[in-house]
Amino acid sequence: MGTGNHRSSYPIPEFIRGFPAYLREAGYYTSNNSKTDYNTSEARRISLESWDESSDTAGWWKRKPGQPFFAVFNFIDSHQSRVMTNPWTIYKSQVLDHLDKEEIIDPEDITMPPFYKDSPPMRKEHSRIYNGLSLTDKKIDTLLSALRSDGLIDSTIIFFYADHGEGMPRGKANSTGLGYRVPWAIWFPDMYKHLSPWGTGTHTRETASFVDLAPTILSLAGIEIPAYMSGRAILGEQRTHADEFLYLSNDRSGEASDIERSLTDGRYMYTRVYKPFLPEHRWQKYFDYAEICKIMVNDYSAGILDPVQKRTFQKRSAEYLYDLEKDPWEIHNLAGEQAYENQLVKFRKALNDNLSEIRDIHFLPEYHLDSISSSITPWEYRLKEDRYSFEDIFAAASLSGMGSKVLKQQLELLKHPNGDVRYWAGVGLRSQSIDLGKYRNQIIDALGDEYPPAKIIISGICHNDFHESMARDYLEETCRNENPHLALMALQTIMYLDEENSRSYLPMIHELYAGLENKKGFEGVRDACEMLLYVLEGKELSYELFW
Repeated sequence: MGTGNHRSSYPIPEFIRGFPAYLREAGYYTSNNSKTDYNTSEARRISLESWDESSDTAGWWKRKPGQPFFAVFNFIDSHQSRVMTNPWTIYKSQVLDHLDKEEIIDPEDITMPPFYKDSPPMRKEHSRIYNGLSLTDKKIDTLLSALRSDGLIDSTIIFFYADHGEGMPRGKANSTGLGYRVPWAIWFPDMYKHLSPWGTGTHTRETASFVDLAPTILSLAGIEIPAYMSGRAILGEQRTHADEFLYLSNDRSGEASDIERSLTDGRYMYTRVYKPFLPEHRWQKYFDYAEICKIMVNDYSAGILDPVQKRTFQKRSAEYLYDLEKDPWEIHNLAGEQAYENQLVKFRKALNDNLSEIRDIHFLPEYHLDSISSSITPWEYRLKEDRYSFEDIFAAASLSGMGSKVLKQQLELLKHPNGDVRYWAGVGLRSQSIDLGKYRNQIIDALGDEYPPAKIIISGICHNDFHESMARDYLEETCRNENPHLALMALQTIMYLDEENSRSYLPMIHELYAGLENKKGFEGVRDACEMLLYVLEGKELSYELFW
């Protein structure tokens, strides 16, 4: 739908609705307590259609006597703001002060992932996750007690799940198991035990995804599932069995751009990284004012991390294949091992087939996505073969990270008539790990490109690798562009140049940052400026309290 980029506001078609709207029309009382954050310009419509009430006092208690209800409750105590980003003093007041002494988890009692340095400061920070979950458990118990008090516990099916992967470095906003996996439990009272295809008091290896949640709820309520829903019902009369693979995605988070696509069969996780020149730890203000990130960056700079722990800050591979059963922390990449070649080819083909089937709209730069959204929804645009040249664009993107054997193809694509193809040719060249000096003239010629995203990425190469002043001047000029997508793209390009090259922009960044204080629509641009000043000068990041 084009809404994969976090904090985007692209429209969606009017016929796509929040699924509780169908429950309301069927007579259910629907309530949300209280987070929405729907990431589309249609958020207000979705909310008004979906909920009888959406507030921090909403719940089943305002329904008519005997009326069936669908009630959502959000527990913020294990949110990333608590377990990672908020300063310790605020975390203490939000979490620790609400736990009894015996409920607080000792940092020495936790399991440290091997991609973290096992040090007292890291243990202290990582323990926040456990304590956030401990407080969440307490608040869920309070909610269940309210259901019991109202005599509803024996007639209510309860779904419990998190809204994204773990809010920690290498978790949320990364295409790892920790980035994708969530706890998901369903509780059936005795009167509804027959609705569980797996029995109760057990677990299942059947795979499920968030896109399955809406069809499942509608199936349980006896409501016909709209054709546009891509998920499957895992319960009820409209239940269908799981496909072989789940398809997963990760796009921009905050001001940090990326595009990764994954699939899993429950045991193996395959991920394709289309911008491997970016590290796992992409600079992003909301992450990087967290103390745990500061510790990790300082340890990396001090050279005291082991090879596994260093990977977070280094360029990535284009493909990853992990055995989640044998390697739950995803340390050993099987993608380059001969014994797993057949599996790699199978997973790669399945992912490519899926992306081609859905005509993934996120292979367009956001500058383009934003421009088309003024007249048509991305959902509709991607289906128009005469306008969205997906096959050509995806073919160019698929070369990125594939090494020197595809370099000549990428150079040829710099002359392609489609600007988005040329953009991906540039991304692919930026992702090459060889010296591009031999191809200097061909790449510099591409600086005349009239399509801004292509020219920005090529300018980054020309400044970083060839010290071209014309390229540097264009990046500096574009940082001041009145289109926030282009300005952010230029700043992100500067952020990942060699440090000496990035530093040459510091006077401009200071000036730009000062002028963006209250400029609406440029919040991400301002955050990117602040991140650059933090990375290059050690400037303290300003803190914004979340919830």
